[in-house]
Amino acid sequence: MTTLIYKGYQGSVEADFEDGVLHGQLLFVNDLISYEGATVPEIKAEFESAVDDYLATCARLGKSPNKPFSGVFNVRTGADLHRAAALKASSEGKSLNNLVVSAIQRYVEEPQVQNHVHKHKHEHEHVVVPQGPQGVSITADQAQWQTFSMSSSDDNNTRHPKH
Repeated sequence: MTTLIYKGYQGSVEADFEDGVLHGQLLFVNDLISYEGATVPEIKAEFESAVDDYLATCARLGKSPNKPFSGVFNVRTGADLHRAAALKASSEGKSLNNLVVSAIQRYVEEPQVQNHVHKHKHEHEHVVVPQGPQGVSITADQAQWQTFSMSSSDDNNTRHPKH
């Protein structure tokens, strides 16, 4: 879903492929305010017009327009997390509210890090030199050399004769 912002209000934009139109609604207000358009410039203009109309209607009715966010919300964490957060806040000399506000600020202000998993196949060539009988040294000329290829992507790092 794409969103638009105008005068502090946010609105959605979704495509209706069956009817061939774009439509949306004003988000985070208690009233249902919708708009539609056939093109991107048109949906943007309709959204802005809907916000202006909403504000004018509220003024005409003597009603305070809903602010998109009041700064107060309830969070349901479960008893164990609630207790742990309260203990952590207390140990840091903070209120639970201050702990939550600072955690949200960190979350919002820090750049998002996307975790990527990269798998690479690495080939290593290992030369195995046979050992002679105890106390007997074998020269390179006398040894039968075998070359093995070991792939780090193998599940159990088994050795495969190289062909």
